[in-house]
Amino acid sequence: MGVKVWVGRASSSERVDGPLSPAECLRLKNMRGNMVRAATKKKPATKKAIAPVSAPAYTLKQFYLDDHPRTLFPLDTNKILIENGSKKISEFINEMISENRHFLPQRTVHANKDRYHLRRTAKLDPVAEYYLYDIVFRNRSRFRKPHSEKKKHFGYRFEGGKPQHSSSSYRKFKETVWVEGIFEENRKYLSFDIASYFNNLYHHDLNAWFSALGLNDPQDSINFGKYLREINAGRSLD
Repeated sequence: MGVKVWVGRASSSERVDGPLSPAECLRLKNMRGNMVRAATKKKPATKKAIAPVSAPAYTLKQFYLDDHPRTLFPLDTNKILIENGSKKISEFINEMISENRHFLPQRTVHANKDRYHLRRTAKLDPVAEYYLYDIVFRNRSRFRKPHSEKKKHFGYRFEGGKPQHSSSSYRKFKETVWVEGIFEENRKYLSFDIASYFNNLYHHDLNAWFSALGLNDPQDSINFGKYLREINAGRSLD
């Protein structure tokens, strides 16, 4: 009795009539095995796209810790207290302002300028020092480049929400002076040593300048004026 077998192929079908020879049986067996392996073959796993990890937001605490070693008198006591208790200090500052309590006066200290010279400056306690960084950080959008191309200033300011390093700012200043030819003949300019400016700030002028920046919270101007009077212990300068 004849046996009819239909063999499926990808492109066509082949009809076989009559009994199968051993070679044909082996060929059909191999074809069936190939079809099973093709059906059960796992597809290569697709790699999932990894979402980019955004950098953590720049914080007041990080601002203080980054700037601490660049200050004239980087006291480790202040750094340790703020590094480990910044939240408690911020809460205490808010209580002081709301309850009209007073900041402690600054202390006169002498910082190493080089191997044989000292620079007289002032040092604040951790609470007063952290408040100063806090009020600057909350109004950091005001410390920016001037909009006018006719006026340029260099120094401490924020770019992209982070403070610009003073050394890079000074490098840009020197490059600009060179490009603009400030020191060429027949050019008029004025220069002075900023060290003579450090301890001769009239704090009312400083508060007036700060208020004119257009602060995010007008109450900051009042609090800052009170802060300057108290850390100066009634003195107008220093």
